[in-house]
Amino acid sequence: MGKSTIVLLVALTGLILIGGYFLTRPVQAPEAQPVSQPSPATNTIAYTDTGFSPKSITVKPGTTVTFVNESSTDMWVASALHPTHLELPGFDQLQGEPKGATYSFTFEDIGTWSFHDHLNPTTFGSVIVAE
Repeated sequence: MGKSTIVLLVALTGLILIGGYFLTRPVQAPEAQPVSQPSPATNTIAYTDTGFSPKSITVKPGTTVTFVNESSTDMWVASALHPTHLELPGFDQLQGEPKGATYSFTFEDIGTWSFHDHLNPTTFGSVIVAE
């Protein structure tokens, strides 16, 4: 046997041993990675100088909707009908608030709930609560 044949046999033996190791070693499952949960949807309605945006939003019962005053005037979110706000009692900011202020309300009852800016009742929108 020549020197090159011995080197070839040693190399093949090494490859067989290494291959055998990888084929027979126990396979470990990868570690479980934490699953990132999606953030809850932001249920925000902006009040701007041109009105509410979006004008309508659909949410599930128990969802809190936040109204943000981004206008140059005070905002007073209230349930329809103006001026009594009796369509959804309790859905009433009760006073005007300046730019940057927020008002949040949790909608429990299924239905379409109209609202307006009490200080400018020509601006209005609705929250649709559905399963």
